[in-house]
Amino acid sequence: MLTGESRILRVDIVHDVGKSINPALDIGQIEGGFVQGVGWLTSEELVFDDQGVLRTHAPSTYKIPACSDRPPVFNIALYEDGENTKDTIHKSKAVGEPPSHAGHFRL
Repeated sequence: MLTGESRILRVDIVHDVGKSINPALDIGQIEGGFVQGVGWLTSEELVFDDQGVLRTHAPSTYKIPACSDRPPVFNIALYEDGENTKDTIHKSKAVGEPPSHAGHFRL
């Protein structure tokens, strides 16, 4: 019988954060951004207006998955050879809420 239930069994992410100032914080931001994006792309209806603008684009308009929705295998690594070419603090890159647009990650 078809239930419509889906599960993500494994995730492997390598993210370029430049020279990380706080690896634990960066990994947490990457994990949170991925989980939030999964909720947006898999469990909610995407609503566009007449001009093609997405209207369901914030946590107030879609369901963020719970801890129990996390994949059983969830590997996140920081790209070790990354270095920002811009003049930033310790050559780091911003990590807060990584992009979760459909074109940027594949399910």
